[in-house]
Parts: sequence; structure tokens; C-alpha cells
Amino acid sequence: FAVEGMSGKAMPVELGAGGLIPGFEDQLMGKKVGDDVTVDVNFPDDYHQKELAGKPAIFECKLVELREASETKIDDEMAQKMRFENLDTLKDAITKEISGDYEQLTRMKLKRALLDALDDAHDFELPQGMVDLEFESITKQMEKEKAQKGETLSDDERDNLKTIAARRVRLGLVLAEVGQINKVDVSNDELTKAIHAEARKYPGQEMKVLEFYSKNPQVIESFRAPIFEDKVVDFILSKATVTEKTVSIDDLTKDEDDDLATKPKKSAKKK
Repeated sequence: FAVEGMSGKAMPVELGAGGLIPGFEDQLMGKKVGDDVTVDVNFPDDYHQKELAGKPAIFECKLVELREASETKIDDEMAQKMRFENLDTLKDAITKEISGDYEQLTRMKLKRALLDALDDAHDFELPQGMVDLEFESITKQMEKEKAQKGETLSDDERDNLKTIAARRVRLGLVLAEVGQINKVDVSNDELTKAIHAEARKYPGQEMKVLEFYSKNPQVIESFRAPIFEDKVVDFILSKATVTEKTVSIDDLTKDEDDDLATKPKKSAKKK
């Protein structure tokens, strides 16, 4: 029987790279373009899809093209193949992209530091209903992600999610209070820009995405909260004294996938 997600067309395979199931690449060695190859392998015992771990599998393959690796000459011709005017414009574009990435990482780390400071500075009784709803929401998300890997949430992980839920609610209330006192709001123009930015993530389908949002105004409101949060963060930072320092790339990119607004506290809060 066929397994969903285990088929593909024009899939590049680098022989010797070890990117496929052990034994798969070995059975392609020595074949030529046009050959039909039946690959007979076993999924590893530690395969991430538990239902397939250790199971035998047969893949029907057809070799449609063979390529040989060669050294790429970095020149104007290469840049033009990538639709740039010349090598200098390609270098400039790469420099700007890397600079933008570093600026975004810097912003993320600054925001995390600010949210950690706000969380440390505030300790008050939270509306239990809000905490329960937040906990239920993130638990469902985590359970779904775990299920895709054939795993389940442990008791320790659930306890950590409770801490995360409380932190989210606490920070949400603090930021909302700061925003309300200082008259921070989200304009329709800002919402529109956010929606168009989201649509650009789907090249060729932008109009369909925009049409979806136009027919589902309630979904548009989901953009308001993150925009509001960023505006309040910007407001606070504008009142703070920020000291710049030089860090290594490793330090800048470390823990970049952390959930900035929800990272649990490392120590218990004082009562």
C-alpha cells in the first residue's frame, strides 16, 4: 500500500550524501538514465514516524537525469542566470538580505529581553479563566505537533505549558494596560499592510489570499494583536535607554526559535 508523503516526482538525490533511508542510495549506484529501479529498504528503528519505524518498504523509481557536481564560477554570467544585472548587484542584494536578517534577530533578542524584564517586574493574580483558555489553546497545538511525530505530551511538558500560559496572559495584560494608558492603537491602514504582507508569502496566489480575508473579517482581527504588541514594545523601547554591544554571529543566532512572548520563567515568581 502507498504511504502518503512518500512519493515524489523529479526529486533530486545526491548519491553518497546520506539524505535518504539507509540503503536507498546504494541501490541507485551504477544505474543510467531511463532505468527503472525497485529499491527495497527498511525504515530505521528510530524513524520519526513511529508507525513506519523498522518496517520494510519498496520504492519504484525511474532515473530521469544524471548530473555531476562541478565548481561554480562566481561571475557576472552566474549573476545574470539568477536574474541580476551583474555580480555587484548580486553581492549588494545578498548583503542587504543578510543585514536585514541580523536586524530582525537583534530586534527579537531585544524584545525578548524587554518581555523578560516586564514579566519579572509584575506579579499579580491572573484571571484563571484566561489562563485556562490559553493553556487549552497551546496544549492543543503542542498535542497536534507531538501526534505528527507519534509522540504524546509528558506531565513535565504540560506543567511547562501551564507556566507559559500564565506568562502569556500576564504579559498580555501588562502590554494592554501600557497601550491603553498611552493611547497606542492599530489603524486600519496598518491592518491592511499586514494582510498584504501575508498575501505576498504566497506568490501567484495573492489575490486568492486577499479575497479570503475580505470574506472573513473576523480572521483579519487576528493580525491586530501582534501589531499592537509590537507597537507597545516600540513605545516602551522609545522611553528606555538602550546600550548597543557587538556580539558574535553564534551569540546572535543562538535560541533564535524561542517563542519571545511566551518563554517560561527560569525561576519561581515571588508572592
